[in-house]
Amino acid sequence: MSFEWNTFFTHFEKKMKTAYPQCKVGRYITPKKTDFPYCDVALSDISGGNYDLEGNEGSQTPMITISAYATGSLADNTCYTICSKAKEIMHKYGWQCKAGPLPVANAADPNVSRWVARFQRIYADGDEIKEIN
Repeated sequence: MSFEWNTFFTHFEKKMKTAYPQCKVGRYITPKKTDFPYCDVALSDISGGNYDLEGNEGSQTPMITISAYATGSLADNTCYTICSKAKEIMHKYGWQCKAGPLPVANAADPNVSRWVARFQRIYADGDEIKEIN
């Protein structure tokens, strides 16, 4: 199929480090405060679609969840800025924002701000991960 998670992450990480250099970018990590500000990228779902009669998958619809973490008096502003930069990058690659960015209560540590956004797009067989907008 055409969606390559590692290729996507490499593109996103490079763009995000340019857009917000002081932010660390990783995937599937609950960051430590020493890593803040931090942007976590996770592949949340990758459902298939457009199957033919033999059961061959014609497309995939991945969902990416982006979480921003920060502390301090401007933590919410920092998280919002990280998510906004991420949203700009995702839109350039044809992703639609399906939720957020919105703050999420952090029961484990109320001193840590966390904002989350979810993005989704369809990849058909042969699609490449490249800027389209």
